[in-house]
Amino acid sequence: MDVLEHQGFEPSKLEKLAAIPIKGYRKLDPTGPRKGPCRRRWMIQENLPGKIKT
Repeated sequence: MDVLEHQGFEPSKLEKLAAIPIKGYRKLDPTGPRKGPCRRRWMIQENLPGKIKT
C-alpha cells in the first residue's frame, strides 16, 4: 500500500497526481541512499526502510 493511500487521501485527488507525467524515479528521501523498492505508479523509490508504517 502506498503512503498517500494509507493516509486516507481521496482516490479522485490521487488519480490527478498519478496523471502527471514524470521521467525517472525520485527518492522519497532525497538525501538517502538509492536502495529500497520502487513504486511505478508514483515513480518513487521508497528509500526509508522501516520508517514508513503501512
